Amino acid sequence: MSVNRHHIQLVEEEGSAKNAGREVDAHPTDLVRRAQRGDVTAFERLASEHYQALYSFAMGLVGDGAEAADITQDALLKAYRKLDSYRFAAPFRSWLLQIVRNSFRDRMRQRQQHQTKQQRLAAHALAEMPADPEQQLMGKQVSLQVYGALLRLEPQFREVVVLFDLQGFAYREIAEICCIPMGTVKSRLRRGREGLRRLLVDDGVIDVPGLRTSGGGRR
Repeated sequence: MSVNRHHIQLVEEEGSAKNAGREVDAHPTDLVRRAQRGDVTAFERLASEHYQALYSFAMGLVGDGAEAADITQDALLKAYRKLDSYRFAAPFRSWLLQIVRNSFRDRMRQRQQHQTKQQRLAAHALAEMPADPEQQLMGKQVSLQVYGALLRLEPQFREVVVLFDLQGFAYREIAEICCIPMGTVKSRLRRGREGLRRLLVDDGVIDVPGLRTSGGGRR
């Protein structure tokens, strides 16, 4: 039996519900080993557990919900096909995020002219919207401007900013996911933030809600 897009679609629906309060009754390592032996149900449970993290990372990279879902599905299919290559040296989620990153980069290489993307980002505001309707509208506009600027950063800087500032990964985890030294993570984060700040100034955005200006002590 093999995993196909139909299986992944079911996983997407389950993952978006965040397992609806259902506890996983097997250790993640056991699930991975079962999946490596060909247990499709075990892999679907793993995929459901990690789907939202993978989708959020993809969303931060491409800024488009439909394309992010597509990248996530492709990454899960690739992960299933290459399960035997996972050696338990890093957390399974980090291994999956590497595949999402590679899937995104493959798309970037295949599509030289992808600059004109639709930005359906209103539902992904960086800060909680205030109750006042006028402030709500202003908040949405700022969120769109921040994501619009983020999408104009070079991919190598964008992915680090997304992982650190938007998803809360530590330097060491990002180094694992991006396959780069920790010093390079810090350098790219600094340059990515500087580039983002310049773009936001150019765009007339004064406040940048949701993005921290210091490393916050994470290691």
